[in-house]
Amino acid sequence: MFSIDIRVIQYFIRVFLLFGLYSLLRLLFLLFNWDLFDDVRLWDFIAGMRYDGVSIVLWFIPFHVLSLLGIWWNNTILQKTTEFFLLLGIVLSILLTTIDFRYYEFTLKRTTSDVLMFFGEGGDIWALLPQFLMDFWYLFFLAALLIYGCIQFFRTTYTMNSKNFNTGKWPLNVFFSMVIVGGFVLLGRGGIQLVPLKTIDAAKHTKPQNVPIVLNTPFTLIKTFGKSSMAPVAYFSKEELSSIFNPVHEPIIQDASSFKKLNVVVIVLESFSNEFVRSDRKEYLTPYFNSLKKQSLSFENCFANGKKSIEGIPSIFSGIPTLSDHPLITGLYGGNKLNSLATYLKREGYATSFFHGGRNGTMNFDSYTNATDFDNYYGLDEYPNQEDFDGTWGVYDEEFFSFFNEELKGFTPPFFSGIFSLSSHHPYTIPERHQSRFNKGKRPMENAIAYADYALRTFFEKAKTTTWYKNTLFVITADHTPNTKDKEYSLNVGQYSVPLLFYMPGDTQLIGSNTNFTQQTDILPTVLKYLNYKSPYFGFGASRFSDEKSGFSVQYMNGVYQFISEGYVLQFSSEKTIGLYNIKNDKAFKNDLTALEPEITARLERKLKAVIQQYNNRVINNQLTE
Repeated sequence: MFSIDIRVIQYFIRVFLLFGLYSLLRLLFLLFNWDLFDDVRLWDFIAGMRYDGVSIVLWFIPFHVLSLLGIWWNNTILQKTTEFFLLLGIVLSILLTTIDFRYYEFTLKRTTSDVLMFFGEGGDIWALLPQFLMDFWYLFFLAALLIYGCIQFFRTTYTMNSKNFNTGKWPLNVFFSMVIVGGFVLLGRGGIQLVPLKTIDAAKHTKPQNVPIVLNTPFTLIKTFGKSSMAPVAYFSKEELSSIFNPVHEPIIQDASSFKKLNVVVIVLESFSNEFVRSDRKEYLTPYFNSLKKQSLSFENCFANGKKSIEGIPSIFSGIPTLSDHPLITGLYGGNKLNSLATYLKREGYATSFFHGGRNGTMNFDSYTNATDFDNYYGLDEYPNQEDFDGTWGVYDEEFFSFFNEELKGFTPPFFSGIFSLSSHHPYTIPERHQSRFNKGKRPMENAIAYADYALRTFFEKAKTTTWYKNTLFVITADHTPNTKDKEYSLNVGQYSVPLLFYMPGDTQLIGSNTNFTQQTDILPTVLKYLNYKSPYFGFGASRFSDEKSGFSVQYMNGVYQFISEGYVLQFSSEKTIGLYNIKNDKAFKNDLTALEPEITARLERKLKAVIQQYNNRVINNQLTE
C-alpha cells in the first residue's frame, strides 16, 4: 500500500491554514466596519474564499514553488527558505489587511495599488506616519498578536520536514505534483471561467455595498498593481454616442448680453458633508454655513463624484470625475491635457490662483493646478508664518483663510481663485486657543467641522469689508464625505452627499433651493453659464441653470458604477445592470426594481454607458479638452 509523503500532507495543511487566516481577517475586517455594511450573509464569506484562493496562490508564489521542489529534494536550506517565504507572505497579508480595518472607513474600498502614490510623488505618508501610529496604535498591537499567533500555529508544521522522505514514492509524488500545479493554476485564475477573476466580478456575488467583504486586500493590490491602463469601450457608434451624451459643450447664444466679469471664488471644505449640515446638532456644528445657506442658492441633492480629495478637486475645477481604480491626475494618464475653470476664465482676462494650506506636493495639487492654467499655487511653502503649522497636514484653517483674504486684496479684478481647507481632516487638529470652545462634539471629527465652520465665518466677515466682495460669485462645497457611523451617510447614496451653495451678494435670483440631482462636475458649467460664457468648453457635468431638468450624478467604486438620476440609483458593472433602487424610499438598497421598471432601467443604463464610453475612450486618447 502506498503511503503519502509527509511533506505533501504538510503542504496541504499549510494551504488550508492560509484559507483559515484569510477568513479570520475577513471577519475582523467586518467587525471593525460593521456599521458600514448592510445585510451581510454567510454567502459573502463563502464567495470570498474564491478570492482568497487567488491571493493565496499569487501572494505566496515563492512558497508554492519551493514547496513543490521540497517534495523531491530533502534539503534543510530549502526547507528553511520555504518557511521564510510562507511567513513573509503571512506577515504582509496581516499588516496590509489590518491597516484596511481602519483605512477602509475613509475610502470605502479595499486598498488598491494607488496607495503606493503616497509613498512617492505627492505623498505625506512619512510625515504623517507618527500621527497614524499614535492614533491607531491598537491596530499594530492586533497585527503583532495575529503574526505571533500565526508563527506559533504554523510552527507545528515545521517538524514534518524531515519525516518519511523516500525517493521510492516518486509515483505518488508525480501525481501530487501534478495536483499542486493544476490547483495552482485553477486557484490562481479564480476558477475555470474564460478570463481570470477580477475585482469587478465580486459584484456578482453580493450587494454592491458589500463587495469589500467578498474581496481581500492582497487581491485588490495584486489585481491593480501596474494596471492603471483602461480598456476602450464601444457600446455605441460615434454618432449615436454624441447624441446621448457629449462632454464638449457649445453654448447656445440666445441674446447679445455680454460676459459678466465677476470675480469667482470656489471654497472647498475638507470632508464637509451633508451629514453635518443637516444634523440635529447643526447649531453647534455648522451654524455659519447654514446662515449663509439662507442667502444662497442651495443644491439639495448634490453628490461628490468620488471618495478622495484627489478625485474631488478635478471633479470640481475641471468637471471630470474619476471613473476608474486610479485617480485621474496621477499614474499612467497623469500627463493628459486637462482644462479647468482657470483655463476658460483666463481667456476672459482673469487672474487665477489656487490655495491649499498643506505641504506643497500633497496629492499633486500643485502639479494639477500648474497643468490646468492656474497662474499661482499657494501652499505651506508660500505661507509666511510657519508657526501656524498644525503639526500634521499644514496651516490651520482660520489662519490660512486669513492669508487667502489678504492675497485676494492684491489681485486685480476680475480674478478666479480656489481654496481647499484642511483642518477637518484626520487627526482633526484644532488650535489650542480654541479647544475649549470646540469640544462639544460626539467625536473629534465634529469638533473639527465646527472649527472649520468658524474659520469660514472669519473669512466672510473680513471679505465683506473689501472692495471686491460685492462683485464676487462664491461657490462653496466639499471635496468628499468623511468616515461615519451614521447609516444614512455610510451606504450607497449618502456616502457621496455633499452641500453646494452658489452665493452672490445682492443677487436675489441666487437664493432658494434647487432639488435637481447635481454632482461636483456640474460646478464648472454652472459657473460658466452664470457668467454668460459663450465659447465651447469641456466637462462631464451640465449647468444647473440650463433647461435640463433632472440632472444626474455618477460615481465608481469597487468595480461598480453608480448612476443617480430621475429619483433612482442604477448600479452597473462593466457588463450589465446589477440593481435599480428608489433613492427616496430605499436608501439601504433592499428592493431591486430592475425587473419591475425595465424602461427606467434601460434609459438610465443607456445614459450611463454613454458616459462610460466617453470617459474611457477620451482618457485613453488624451481627449479631455474641447
